[in-house]
Amino acid sequence: MDEETIYQEIGALIAARRDALDLTQAKVAAKVGMSRPSLANIEVGRQRVLVHQLYAIARALDVEDPRDLLPLPQLQPGGTEAPISDAGLTRRERDQISRLLAVA
Repeated sequence: MDEETIYQEIGALIAARRDALDLTQAKVAAKVGMSRPSLANIEVGRQRVLVHQLYAIARALDVEDPRDLLPLPQLQPGGTEAPISDAGLTRRERDQISRLLAVA
């Protein structure tokens, strides 16, 4: 997955969560301590979100784990899923992956 796509997908996940909570960009931006245009640019992938901002946005959107605002790995050429090894993953991480894959 290229960098541009990663940031577009992060922005789309942030926007979807914000919309699900029926919050405006202005309200979330104020909670995070950034301008509304900056949040708008993050949501469409024009501006890269910094790690500390991702944590702040997750808190503002009541997302327990900021990793939930990160996109899943892309499919391999031919439409097959990239192999996922659970080596080194915690039970919580495996459960999160299972939930995300079940939604898709």
